Amino acid sequence: MTKNHRRLSYCLFASAVALCIGCNRIAEWSLPRHNMKSELNTFGAATRMIIRDDHDQLKKDTTDRQDIDIVVALFKKYPAGWMEFSGAGGDYDILLYQGSTATWRLGLTVGGIKSGEDTLIIWPRFRRVPVDEVTTVVRKLGLQWPTRARLP
Repeated sequence: MTKNHRRLSYCLFASAVALCIGCNRIAEWSLPRHNMKSELNTFGAATRMIIRDDHDQLKKDTTDRQDIDIVVALFKKYPAGWMEFSGAGGDYDILLYQGSTATWRLGLTVGGIKSGEDTLIIWPRFRRVPVDEVTTVVRKLGLQWPTRARLP
């Protein structure tokens, strides 16, 4: 291998490492943003909410208007900036029902790209929000948060 080939190989390797380290951030920066205001406006009609953890264990099944409104208010606070994704569900999966019909699948995930972020999910979209807002809502519901250790 010549000196130039070796130098090129090192540059390619270094570039690949840099891209892998920053791939989440790069992917997030490049994703189109969506405004979910019209969808969020339908959440208030929910009459039942079921919350399951990431092991599909039932954590809460409620028709309590106050509990539903607490969760709906968190999501409605962020109508813009939602990005497409495909992947695993949240640490908590939340189903909103109107009568006996599940109308929306939401999620809460510990962490984000930056420290101090958690993730909201409205299938099939996600959005990063401040940790303290998610913590406050989840604890008002009497559930554990975070559900697992945060990555540094």
